[in-house]
Amino acid sequence: MRRRPSPKTVLAIASLGAAVAFLDATIVNIAFPDIARSFHGTSISTLSWVLNAYNIVFAAFLMAAARIADLLGRRRVFIFGLELFTLGSLLCAIAPSVEALIAFRVVQALGAAFLVPSALALVLNAFPPAHRAHGVALLSAVGAGCSSLLQTGASCSS
Repeated sequence: MRRRPSPKTVLAIASLGAAVAFLDATIVNIAFPDIARSFHGTSISTLSWVLNAYNIVFAAFLMAAARIADLLGRRRVFIFGLELFTLGSLLCAIAPSVEALIAFRVVQALGAAFLVPSALALVLNAFPPAHRAHGVALLSAVGAGCSSLLQTGASCSS
């Protein structure tokens, strides 16, 4: 019989997955001036798609990804999302053009869309009913903390 991981372990791993998804939604705001310098001569309207592509795709696929996690298994979908997100991140790092960067951000966003609902489902499944609210609150706090930390950093560096 296989031993299940502790709720704390599941929470830590799920929080890490959710954190990278939310972190990546805001980190580009800080990197935007460097991205603009890397793709010199690209219009701001085109560069804005580096930000917008991620947010639109992430939001559009959250519900579908949650259903897929229910059908195929939460753990499997979480791992797939993490792998897809990592692949997208690596591709973003070597993007030869702004168009490629935008396409690779879409790949990242799809990975993130698989990560977030499956992370929540893993936490819900790992904690006993009496402690589920606590687990979900901690998962939410990590995601919100990552986003707000970067928002604060972005406004401080502007």
